[in-house]
Amino acid sequence: MGGLAAEAFLFLGASILAGFLGRLAFRKLRVSDIIVLLAIGFLLGPALGLMDGAWLTPAMPILAPLGLVIILFEGGLELRWQEVRRHGAGALTFSVVSWGAAVGAIYLVATRALGLSPMHALLLAAAVGATGIIAVIPILAQVRASPQARVWLTTETGLGDLLSAVAVTGLAAMMLTGGGALDFGLDFGARVILGAAIGFLGGLAWSRALFHIPERSYAYALTLGALLVAYAATEALGGSGFLGALVFGLVVGNAGALVKDGGVPALASLSERSREHQGEIIFLLRSVYFVYLGMALGRGLLTPTSAWAMLALVGAIVAARVLVVALLHSGDRDTRMLLTGMMPRGMATMVLAATPAAMGVPGTEALIPLALLVVIGADIATSIGLFGCERRAAHASARAEAAPDA
Repeated sequence: MGGLAAEAFLFLGASILAGFLGRLAFRKLRVSDIIVLLAIGFLLGPALGLMDGAWLTPAMPILAPLGLVIILFEGGLELRWQEVRRHGAGALTFSVVSWGAAVGAIYLVATRALGLSPMHALLLAAAVGATGIIAVIPILAQVRASPQARVWLTTETGLGDLLSAVAVTGLAAMMLTGGGALDFGLDFGARVILGAAIGFLGGLAWSRALFHIPERSYAYALTLGALLVAYAATEALGGSGFLGALVFGLVVGNAGALVKDGGVPALASLSERSREHQGEIIFLLRSVYFVYLGMALGRGLLTPTSAWAMLALVGAIVAARVLVVALLHSGDRDTRMLLTGMMPRGMATMVLAATPAAMGVPGTEALIPLALLVVIGADIATSIGLFGCERRAAHASARAEAAPDA
């Protein structure tokens, strides 16, 4: 037991330090911290053999959804009602179209270039079609972005994860039971309606509770408990717990607007201190998950065939994204560049890619390494895109500073 505890503590400590290095690399070089975490995990695991994270594997089916719930809640908190009201219609259109375009492009590559069967290709496309909220939200917190870009990207990643989750589980169930498209559509609609309704009512009730809690030092711990209860209740009733978490956060984060504009009395939101606690928990979960994922990487991924598959899949994602942004956004160039370049995948991608195999769908184990290639490639592409955005912003600032002297 002592040996296992020492290994666990070493892994957790190394993951936290790796998370700090990843944040530092992002701030200095605009290299995605997910790439840094994966690289450190690979170095500690397969490359040097210093650690083995197999002891953590049984906990991943709990840790991964927990991370998604908390960061979806964070995404809801980040959305300001005034910005949602102003940019919401465009954000919703962008979210649905970008997800659909990515799924379609990946499906074509998976069937034509990689030789997957239509259903397996559709499962892969649905699993990796959404940007990763656990990557997007922390990145948005560290870059300069217009209100429109923040609303569009936050809505896209939250809704995209929901669409992917429902699509993957629905398609996998169809393959196991032989159900039809009608069953899939009805299940999707029911999960969306229940998730949104329970999330809204739960968020409203908890905002009222926060108003009456006298001791605020435990406000975040209590809020986390209420969030998890709302998620579990939503799932038990057949709704989307992930959507419920997003809407729960949206309501709690906009308690002030509900009081002022909606006339709902006695509501309160989370304090800045509580938000700091949440940021630390998200940091810990991301660090642990991606270092673990890096340790689970096999050397078989480091082959020319894998490189070709990564280029093909990520190339399809990039092409689809460029097309969607060009069609739907006609505003300033800086926002357009950020919308185009922000395409990271993350925890949800890997969880969903492993879901069909966990449900017992034959032949879907091969989707997991392909999804991992997409995560790596899409995060590299995001790093390149963010580097371009930062360089453009730096040049614009330099020109603005030089203009008065001219």
